[in-house]
Amino acid sequence: MLTSAQRQAKQPVSAVLAGPYGHPLHPIPVTVPIGALAAALVGFLDLRAVPTGTRAFRVGLAHMSLNLVVTLAYAGDFLWRRAAQPAHEAVPAGMLALSAVALALLGISGYLGGKLSYRSGVRVADEDTQAEGYVPGAGRHRPDGDA
Repeated sequence: MLTSAQRQAKQPVSAVLAGPYGHPLHPIPVTVPIGALAAALVGFLDLRAVPTGTRAFRVGLAHMSLNLVVTLAYAGDFLWRRAAQPAHEAVPAGMLALSAVALALLGISGYLGGKLSYRSGVRVADEDTQAEGYVPGAGRHRPDGDA
């Protein structure tokens, strides 16, 4: 049985902006490229659906914060390389270290994002809706657009 907080976290803040129930938009722009601004915008909308004071909300804040730090690190690294690095010279250790740290933080943030979806079920359909996919003989196209 789902609690009201779990039901709230599964619902979109805005189906138009964040994707309809069972089809969140956040995972789509994350892949091209990971951490794209479009992913941050719809991810923020997804976070608004999670009740504050919950573990899922804290994980979501950590996920968002790490992504912001990574974005700033990559932007800073780009500007640093552009200002201080002629194209034909080796990259200094500090620049490589910044890139490596940013990549490690991105991996941690991705882990937290997966935890939000797969462990906490944020913006994932409830168990009854998921169970529809395992009904023998099902699979015919439904009028609401789902297969």
